[in-house]
Formats: sequence, structure tokens, C-alpha cells
Amino acid sequence: MISNDSIKSLLLDIDSLYKKMKSEEDHYRFDTEERIYKPLYNTMDLIPMIRNFEYRVTYGAVGTFKPLRADYFDGFLTDGRIKNGFR
Repeated sequence: MISNDSIKSLLLDIDSLYKKMKSEEDHYRFDTEERIYKPLYNTMDLIPMIRNFEYRVTYGAVGTFKPLRADYFDGFLTDGRIKNGFR
């Protein structure tokens, strides 16, 4: 339906770029879910972090404020799957 060749070409370029970006997004999503989140759920108790987050976003109406100690993150930061997921 489009008779202008330069417009056709530009639309095809946009379509190609979209497909490439979508592929990269899907790959990133897979890596994030499989290499970071799943091991995270197995190595950390997320409840203290969630309660702290709730407290902060509700300005103290929900959750509790308790600073998280550095050793809270030890299992997470030493897990090879998670470190490789970030790489």
C-alpha cells in the first residue's frame, strides 16, 4: 500500500530494530529471572528487606525500619550463580 520506497525501507528498518531490541529484552529478562531472582529466593530471607521497603515507601505507616546488617547479604554476595547472573 505504501508506494514510497524510502518510507518502506525506513519502516522495515524500524521493524528490524524493534525485533532486535525485543530479543535483547527477552534475554535480559531470562537472565534476571533465572540467574538472579531464583537463587536470591533460595539464599536470602526477603521479609526483613520487604518490611524495610514498606516502611520507607509508606513513610512509616506500614512495615518496620530496622537497618540491615552487612552479613545479611553474605549468602547472596557469595553465591556463584548470582554473581555470574550479574556478569
